[in-house]
Amino acid sequence: MLQLSKHKSEDVMSSSSSSTYSSSTYSSSTYSTKSLILIAICLQNAGYTLLRKYSVQTEAVSSKEILLVSELIKIVVSIYLVLKGDDVSDAQGQGIDRLIWLIKHSGKILVLALIYGVMNILSFVALQYIGAGEFTICAQVRIYINIFRYCMCILIWMFIFFAIQCCSSYLSILSILSIYLPIYLSILSIYLPIYLSI
Repeated sequence: MLQLSKHKSEDVMSSSSSSTYSSSTYSSSTYSTKSLILIAICLQNAGYTLLRKYSVQTEAVSSKEILLVSELIKIVVSIYLVLKGDDVSDAQGQGIDRLIWLIKHSGKILVLALIYGVMNILSFVALQYIGAGEFTICAQVRIYINIFRYCMCILIWMFIFFAIQCCSSYLSILSILSIYLPIYLSILSIYLPIYLSI
């Protein structure tokens, strides 16, 4: 009996240690995957910037032609994936019907695509005047600027909320005083002479 309970306790301990090990392995693999994706994106951005700088300095091509060809390649690949893909999505239909449905219902993304195109054109113009390193640093600083703006918005809203809360507290105190102060003064005017005369 004692040996049976000892084996059970060892099994429980081994299963809890294995679950702890598997959860720590899962979290470490998740972090390593995220790190690999982050490094890959950084390398892709740096490589793309260096290639653009090289093309601006050495080749006699228009940046608009480069962007037009790259966007056409993206469109062709996207159309192929829409026509041949069987992925589950909100898009209705199959094949050409699915493509037509996506074109009709993707008007909002057009604004973002235009902004992205203007940003790419401006990046070619910027690379004519500054180095690739400075351009990459300036392009990545926008992440920290957005974080700073987000934190400042939170602080401003907290300050506004605190100011409104303080004002409401002061107003409630003033309203209580405006109600009870005349009563208190009248009581005081009645009982103070009696108290002083004693």
